[in-house]
Amino acid sequence: MFIKDYSKIKLDLYKLKKFDELKKTYRGFNINLKKYFNKNKPIKIYFKNINCPLCKSKNNSKIFIIDNFTYCECFKCKSIFNNPILKDKFYKEIYKVGAYKNYVKNLTEKGKKIRANLTERRKYNQISSYFKKRKNLKLLDIGCGTGTLMSLFVKNNWETLGIEPSKFSYLIAKSKNLNVTNIFFEEFNYKKKYDVITLFGVLEHVTNPYEILSKATKYLKKGGIIVFEVPSADSLIMNYLKSGHKLNQIYRFIEAARHLTFFSENGVEIICKKLNLKIIFRETNGLDIQTIFNDRKNNNIKEILNVQDLINNMNIGDHYRFFLTKN
Repeated sequence: MFIKDYSKIKLDLYKLKKFDELKKTYRGFNINLKKYFNKNKPIKIYFKNINCPLCKSKNNSKIFIIDNFTYCECFKCKSIFNNPILKDKFYKEIYKVGAYKNYVKNLTEKGKKIRANLTERRKYNQISSYFKKRKNLKLLDIGCGTGTLMSLFVKNNWETLGIEPSKFSYLIAKSKNLNVTNIFFEEFNYKKKYDVITLFGVLEHVTNPYEILSKATKYLKKGGIIVFEVPSADSLIMNYLKSGHKLNQIYRFIEAARHLTFFSENGVEIICKKLNLKIIFRETNGLDIQTIFNDRKNNNIKEILNVQDLINNMNIGDHYRFFLTKN
């Protein structure tokens, strides 16, 4: 069995997420984060130092500071992570404030038609291509958000369960008559096993990505797959930042205090070895060029999308998508 390599989508960032909404959301989160700093320095009572979240190595070095948060590169696996990070109590508060609701309402939900018809449709097609037998299949969607992806599986007669910790997103998903529970995955304790477990836009937001993947494998059926998408430490934009180039304001990708870990392929391979998993397919999908230029006028968009397509095909786009199965 294999994953069919569907053509990638040449996606215009500002059609998916309006420039002004990106800027507004970025500023909203940063205003809320100011209370954790004094003269742009972290207030120690709110923060803790950590080892690499993927390979657990203690050896790392600071590579840059963006929006007052320090980013370190792991010597062993080359993943990049926020260090120090906000303590769990304060970190979880970020997702309860109005800025997060605005993110869902103004960025996620406003782009749902493009997502449903293009990006989520392609995810569904990729995942379903793995299964020759397409009856009685079960999906566990961890961090299902407002349920746009889940809805496609439901329409194609999959049995589905979504886990969504945000009450705001959960209520939107429930309004679509989806089977969703409003908990963190750490609290999940079901007896069922699933053919597919998805974590799109999840692992970069948690303080314990290795532990989350370890728990997910326990709910995976024999012959099933785990699919996740995460920001890439190996990407063009990350290498641009590591080279010392400054970006005046970066409205996506870094997302201070929200994107905690940027995954290297090496880091994922180390996790797979520990959890007896193997990578059966990986690709990158990114918006590196538009993010770097940050051009409201969106000049030369045709050329930008063509260059981005090349970047994605070279596997240095700003987000990795991995498909894993048990050995």
